[in-house]
Amino acid sequence: MVFATPAYVPPPRRPFRVQDHAFSLSFLAFVVATVAAIVVLTRGGPQPQAVTAKPGGPSPVAASSPVVLPPAPAAVGLTREAAVRSLRDDGFDPLVRTQESRKADPGTVIAQRPAAGTVLQSGATVTLVVAIAPVDVGSPKHLRLTKSTSSVTLTWQAPTRGSKVDHYEIWRDGVKIGERRAGRPTYSVGGLTPGSTYLFGIIAVGENGTRTMSRSRSVTLPVPAPPPVEEPTDTTSPTNHNPPPPPPPPPDECSAPDPSFCD
Repeated sequence: MVFATPAYVPPPRRPFRVQDHAFSLSFLAFVVATVAAIVVLTRGGPQPQAVTAKPGGPSPVAASSPVVLPPAPAAVGLTREAAVRSLRDDGFDPLVRTQESRKADPGTVIAQRPAAGTVLQSGATVTLVVAIAPVDVGSPKHLRLTKSTSSVTLTWQAPTRGSKVDHYEIWRDGVKIGERRAGRPTYSVGGLTPGSTYLFGIIAVGENGTRTMSRSRSVTLPVPAPPPVEEPTDTTSPTNHNPPPPPPPPPDECSAPDPSFCD
């Protein structure tokens, strides 16, 4: 008896599904990231890479550290152009401000902030204060004089241009006799001599020290009129009587009552 061997029939293949492979890749990526994080935490984080120094250049520093420059150079006393050039050459950012000054030449650095010698980072700002010529204060306007027999009152108006006024000086005949604050443009002078002539002027003094004088004005004080002379009215005084009549002349001898005198 002969038996027939059955033919091999392969098992049915599982259909390919993208979802299964995507899940496997995601799981694999998660495992790799977890292992890398554990390694980093174990070693204390990534180490900074050293910067290779170039010939003639600055010393190498860590990539994450700020660049520290040499101390700020001294700029006070230099011209504006020289100070700006010096700061830029050292890696600083100059900022220029101006200030009126009577002690320094215009265009000269009179202050800097931060001060010279301060250690700063790259690109730090250094402020330069540069002197400029002061603006003169304006002159007082419309000086008026109100007089009496022994006093004069001065009034004026504040300047309309120039530097701000700090105070006023009052002058008489070339001599300073007083001062007034900026908000009090009036002054009285007493004890003057009647009939005399005086010359007055006002000097405005600015907050920056500049001085400007007003137009001078002269004034002559009036002389008081003399009091009227009153005539005496007392009639009882003997000096007010009329003088007595002169006595009669002596009788002529020829006209004497006795005829014997007329021989």
